[in-house]
Amino acid sequence: VDTLMTLKEQNYRPLEVILIDDASTDKTVNKIQKFIENNSEKEFNIFLYLNKTNKGACFCRNHGLHKSTGKYIQFLDSDDFLHVDKIDIQVKSLEKNNFNVVISDYQYLKNNNVIKKCRNNGNLFKRIALGWSMFTASPLIRSRLIKNKITWNEKLLFLQDKDFLLKVLMLSGYYSYIPNFSSYYVQHSSNQIS
Repeated sequence: VDTLMTLKEQNYRPLEVILIDDASTDKTVNKIQKFIENNSEKEFNIFLYLNKTNKGACFCRNHGLHKSTGKYIQFLDSDDFLHVDKIDIQVKSLEKNNFNVVISDYQYLKNNNVIKKCRNNGNLFKRIALGWSMFTASPLIRSRLIKNKITWNEKLLFLQDKDFLLKVLMLSGYYSYIPNFSSYYVQHSSNQIS
């Protein structure tokens, strides 16, 4: 629910939020439904889709991308979050420069403390080819660039973000970079996909 709150607090409107519950077994769905009941507004629409079985992050991202109707795509995992101005600042950059992708910096957090700062400056084509892995929530992407063109590779067991975002950059050909920390990757003690 904290992640949803960071979306509600975004300065950009209208905002369409597509949630895919990947067959959670705890009370996640109840919490989300309660949040939706208490927070849906005319320009803040939340749509919840439930998987009957666990299908993985890539399937969920592809499903959300397919269901989306907005002009821009922002991927965000359930425990990560965005700075309140992230989407607004990135949309303005896309519109001003007529680009399809805008990227900013991100931070790793553990126990609410910054443990690593990652800058996405320089030549990202080269950096990713040489091993750099960009955080899924860092870019904002025009939906026309990727919708019905590329998907997350559901067969990959790790580094799905690197694979997908390199394809996005290659398809775009260029991108805008905003040097600010606007997305936050929450690191846990247990293993997570990357």
